[in-house]
Amino acid sequence: MITLPHSVRFAHPETGPVVEVDHQVGSARIHLHGAHLTSWRPCGLGEQLWMSSASEFGPGAAIRGGVPICFPWFAMGPGDWEPQHGFARRVRWRLLGARQSRDEVTVVLALDERDLAADTPGRDRWPYRFGLEFEVTLTATDLRMSLLVTNTGDEDLPVSGALHTYLAIGDITATRIEGLDDLTCFDKVSGTALAPTEEPELAITAQTDRVYVHPDGAAHQVTVRGQHSTLRVRNESSHTVLWNPWQDKAEAMGDFPDDGWRDMVCLEAALPMEASGDWPVRLQPGAEHAVVQQLRVGSDDRRARIRPGS
Repeated sequence: MITLPHSVRFAHPETGPVVEVDHQVGSARIHLHGAHLTSWRPCGLGEQLWMSSASEFGPGAAIRGGVPICFPWFAMGPGDWEPQHGFARRVRWRLLGARQSRDEVTVVLALDERDLAADTPGRDRWPYRFGLEFEVTLTATDLRMSLLVTNTGDEDLPVSGALHTYLAIGDITATRIEGLDDLTCFDKVSGTALAPTEEPELAITAQTDRVYVHPDGAAHQVTVRGQHSTLRVRNESSHTVLWNPWQDKAEAMGDFPDDGWRDMVCLEAALPMEASGDWPVRLQPGAEHAVVQQLRVGSDDRRARIRPGS
């Protein structure tokens, strides 16, 4: 039996079992379904994650908003694979443990092949043995998320995926994004590759779906200046994905409010498929790989950086 610190507890709302965190540094809510983080409120501040008021929460559903975990593939995988973004966000995870100190609190959830039913959609295409751990840490200013995959089998493990984070930005027309100007990207809306620009700030004025390439796969930091707050986002992944469906696509999605595009943007730490269709990561038996995203509220200093482990 797991012993939880006093700041962490189970709750059972109509949307399914959740892990609730209520600590002096802030609060959070994580659904066992998909290990899906649906709320993060730093102490003294409002909600930082956007959630769809039309989201589904039932068995097999993909929760819309918060931080969906895309695994073992991103988007449609190597070739129109279903379900979109893999099966990890559609199945129930286990609470592995939690710990706290005066300055932070951490929750860890886990998933492996033994947690999956034989008829889990997508499992037939990806029949490997694996271990996943999703670690969520809150401090007074930061949310740090780490998705660690381990190859527990005896053959190479192909991996793709993402932390598909939805940010609550207040007003998309007042939002500016800094730190993407020096990266090349593929614009999925126009189907074209875009070179780095000389514009330090990016405004979103139409449907946006861009995959930005990190040089040498190194970590990259982006600043999101929303209507009411500034968030610095550090992605330890090979790519950063920027997404907003805009009006027409939002109206076409059944689990998305018609006007929901106005107050959200997705900034994702991603391992998308290679342009060739190959998997971005292949783990040998016993090897592991992590995708990490760290969000920090506060400072307007344009030079401020999030250091690893800080």
